[in-house]
Amino acid sequence: MRKALVVLLATLFVVTAAWAQSYTPNADPLLGPHNVNNMGCMSCHAPHNAVLQGEGGFLWARAVPLKSYTTYGGGALDTSQTYLQYNAVTGGNSLSDADDPATHTVLCLSCHDTTFSGMTLTNPVNGVVASDGTTLNYNHPVHVAYPTTAEFWKVTVSNGSASFVDSSGTTFQYGHPARLFVATGGTTPYVECGSCHNPHQYNDIVVTQNGAKVAVKTAHFVRGQYDTLANQQNFCVSCHADKSGQWNGTGAQ
Repeated sequence: MRKALVVLLATLFVVTAAWAQSYTPNADPLLGPHNVNNMGCMSCHAPHNAVLQGEGGFLWARAVPLKSYTTYGGGALDTSQTYLQYNAVTGGNSLSDADDPATHTVLCLSCHDTTFSGMTLTNPVNGVVASDGTTLNYNHPVHVAYPTTAEFWKVTVSNGSASFVDSSGTTFQYGHPARLFVATGGTTPYVECGSCHNPHQYNDIVVTQNGAKVAVKTAHFVRGQYDTLANQQNFCVSCHADKSGQWNGTGAQ
């Protein structure tokens, strides 16, 4: 009985010590800098009383900018018209289409449009909107249709998702961790912020290599392996076929 009591007390001490631990800012292997003020998931999400209501709203806790942005190539992203709609039932804004590719850019702009949010980010270049508050086209293109020219790998669209394929139409079994987004019922894959970045995985990420899932090192929430100069380049060729040693000049593997 006495021995059991000692074991119980030791267990309680360990559990209590674990409870007492707190996040170290920017050191969380999953959230990194997205662990804002040590709030964990609540840095972006509200389990209750979400700002963006409605099914598929990702329980979003932050306001999003309602304005029109200029995108690469003279395109536009008008969040006030295409992204949000007033929900008469809840009295708040809801996602007009949670599967709209723009979702994976606009939610990022909740913070990374510093002309809207006023947040102080750890790195000033993380504000991806120009000082005019509406221009997105001085960074990597976002909310643009994935190119169909030979310099880019081919993709196929099925059931609302896009897959990179080789010249025979076979889905690649390795590499290509980038993600393209397709609207519900749509056929056009789009490049969004979420194409290159996974906001939930900061230092480590799971990718497919030779048909198997493996964990690799990454950084800056990049979806692919990103721990050396070579791997950084390899991630870029997920889309840019002509920068790859595998390219045969026609976009085929």
